[in-house]
Amino acid sequence: MIKIIFSITTIITSYLFSFQVQFQEQYQKILSLSTHAFSLESNKTITDIPFKYFKVKNRYILIGDGIDEWIRNTAYLPQDTKIKEIKVNLLNVDKLRINIINKLNKNYKNCSLEKIDFLNSPKKIYLKPTIIKINTKVTLECK
Repeated sequence: MIKIIFSITTIITSYLFSFQVQFQEQYQKILSLSTHAFSLESNKTITDIPFKYFKVKNRYILIGDGIDEWIRNTAYLPQDTKIKEIKVNLLNVDKLRINIINKLNKNYKNCSLEKIDFLNSPKKIYLKPTIIKINTKVTLECK
Protein backbone atom coordinates (compact mmCIF):
# COMPACT_ATOMS: atom_id res chain seq x y z
CA MET A 1 0.00 0.00 0.00
CA ILE A 2 2.83 2.37 0.86
CA LYS A 3 4.51 1.63 -2.49
CA ILE A 4 1.32 2.49 -4.38
CA ILE A 5 0.86 5.78 -2.51
CA PHE A 6 4.51 6.65 -3.03
CA SER A 7 4.34 5.94 -6.77
CA ILE A 8 1.13 7.98 -7.13
CA THR A 9 2.68 10.94 -5.29
CA THR A 10 5.82 10.67 -7.42
CA ILE A 11 3.77 10.76 -10.62
CA ILE A 12 1.68 13.70 -9.42
CA THR A 13 4.68 15.74 -8.29
CA SER A 14 6.59 15.06 -11.48
CA TYR A 15 3.54 16.16 -13.47
CA LEU A 16 2.97 19.28 -11.34
CA PHE A 17 6.57 20.38 -11.28
CA SER A 18 7.40 19.80 -14.95
CA PHE A 19 7.54 22.83 -17.22
CA GLN A 20 8.45 23.88 -20.71
CA VAL A 21 11.15 26.36 -21.60
CA GLN A 22 11.15 28.10 -24.93
CA PHE A 23 13.94 30.37 -26.12
CA GLN A 24 15.75 31.58 -29.20
CA GLU A 25 19.47 31.22 -29.67
CA GLN A 26 21.92 32.28 -32.35
CA TYR A 27 24.96 30.23 -33.33
CA GLN A 28 27.90 31.62 -35.29
CA LYS A 29 30.48 29.80 -37.36
CA ILE A 30 33.50 31.31 -39.08
CA LEU A 31 34.10 29.91 -42.55
CA SER A 32 37.45 30.10 -44.33
CA LEU A 33 38.11 29.10 -47.91
CA SER A 34 39.50 25.60 -48.12
CA THR A 35 38.39 23.78 -51.29
CA HIS A 36 40.01 24.28 -54.71
CA ALA A 37 37.53 24.88 -57.50
CA PHE A 38 37.25 26.31 -61.00
CA SER A 39 34.93 29.10 -62.05
CA LEU A 40 33.54 29.08 -65.59
CA GLU A 41 31.82 32.36 -66.42
CA SER A 42 29.74 32.48 -69.60
CA ASN A 43 26.55 34.10 -70.88
CA LYS A 44 25.56 30.83 -72.59
CA THR A 45 24.58 27.63 -70.83
CA ILE A 46 27.17 24.90 -70.43
CA THR A 47 25.52 21.50 -70.57
CA ASP A 48 28.20 18.79 -70.53
CA ILE A 49 29.83 19.10 -67.11
CA PRO A 50 30.90 15.70 -65.69
CA PHE A 51 31.80 17.15 -62.27
CA LYS A 52 29.89 18.36 -59.25
CA TYR A 53 29.01 21.99 -59.88
CA PHE A 54 27.00 24.90 -58.53
CA LYS A 55 25.38 27.53 -60.74
CA VAL A 56 25.65 31.06 -59.38
CA LYS A 57 24.14 33.70 -61.72
CA ASN A 58 26.04 33.26 -65.02
CA ARG A 59 28.88 31.33 -63.39
CA TYR A 60 29.48 27.62 -62.93
CA ILE A 61 31.65 26.59 -59.99
CA LEU A 62 33.17 23.15 -60.56
CA ILE A 63 34.48 21.06 -57.68
CA GLY A 64 36.47 17.86 -57.97
CA ASP A 65 39.71 16.31 -59.18
CA GLY A 66 40.85 16.40 -62.79
CA ILE A 67 38.93 19.52 -63.78
CA ASP A 68 42.00 21.27 -65.21
CA GLU A 69 42.74 18.28 -67.48
CA TRP A 70 39.10 18.16 -68.59
CA ILE A 71 39.19 21.88 -69.45
CA ARG A 72 42.44 21.51 -71.42
CA ASN A 73 41.61 18.29 -73.29
CA THR A 74 37.94 17.40 -73.68
CA ALA A 75 35.76 20.37 -72.69
CA TYR A 76 33.64 22.04 -75.36
CA LEU A 77 33.04 25.48 -73.89
CA PRO A 78 31.46 28.57 -75.49
CA GLN A 79 33.82 31.19 -76.94
CA ASP A 80 33.08 33.80 -74.24
CA THR A 81 33.93 31.48 -71.31
CA LYS A 82 36.28 32.93 -68.70
CA ILE A 83 38.09 30.33 -66.59
CA LYS A 84 39.47 31.08 -63.11
CA GLU A 85 40.94 28.91 -60.40
CA ILE A 86 39.35 29.88 -57.09
CA LYS A 87 38.93 28.66 -53.51
CA VAL A 88 35.52 28.08 -51.98
CA ASN A 89 34.02 26.68 -48.81
CA LEU A 90 31.41 23.96 -49.02
CA LEU A 91 29.13 23.89 -45.99
CA ASN A 92 27.45 20.66 -44.92
CA VAL A 93 24.23 22.09 -43.45
CA ASP A 94 23.00 18.76 -42.05
CA LYS A 95 26.26 18.16 -40.18
CA LEU A 96 26.13 21.70 -38.77
CA ARG A 97 22.56 21.18 -37.53
CA ILE A 98 23.50 17.87 -35.90
CA ASN A 99 26.38 19.64 -34.10
CA ILE A 100 23.95 22.29 -32.80
CA ILE A 101 21.53 19.61 -31.54
CA ASN A 102 24.36 17.71 -29.81
CA LYS A 103 25.55 20.95 -28.18
CA LEU A 104 22.03 21.63 -26.89
CA ASN A 105 21.73 18.10 -25.49
CA LYS A 106 25.11 18.49 -23.78
CA ASN A 107 24.29 21.90 -22.25
CA TYR A 108 20.80 21.00 -21.01
CA LYS A 109 21.24 17.49 -19.60
CA ASN A 110 18.35 17.72 -17.11
CA CYS A 111 15.84 18.73 -19.77
CA SER A 112 14.81 16.80 -22.84
CA LEU A 113 14.85 18.51 -26.21
CA GLU A 114 11.23 18.56 -27.33
CA LYS A 115 11.37 20.72 -30.45
CA ILE A 116 13.95 22.72 -32.38
CA ASP A 117 13.19 25.02 -35.30
CA PHE A 118 15.94 26.38 -37.51
CA LEU A 119 14.70 29.84 -38.45
CA ASN A 120 17.16 30.41 -41.30
CA SER A 121 19.03 28.12 -43.63
CA PRO A 122 22.58 28.99 -44.71
CA LYS A 123 23.81 28.58 -48.27
CA LYS A 124 25.84 25.52 -49.23
CA ILE A 125 28.72 27.29 -50.98
CA TYR A 126 30.64 30.42 -50.00
CA LEU A 127 33.02 32.27 -52.29
CA LYS A 128 34.67 34.46 -49.65
CA PRO A 129 35.41 34.10 -45.92
CA THR A 130 32.30 34.86 -43.89
CA ILE A 131 30.66 34.42 -40.53
CA ILE A 132 27.38 32.57 -40.80
CA LYS A 133 24.65 32.99 -38.22
CA ILE A 134 22.05 30.32 -37.57
CA ASN A 135 18.97 31.27 -35.56
CA THR A 136 17.17 28.53 -33.66
CA LYS A 137 13.99 28.36 -31.61
CA VAL A 138 14.26 25.68 -28.94
CA THR A 139 11.59 24.11 -26.73
CA LEU A 140 12.78 22.08 -23.71
CA GLU A 141 10.71 19.85 -21.46
CA CYS A 142 12.11 20.01 -17.91
CA LYS A 143 11.09 17.80 -15.01
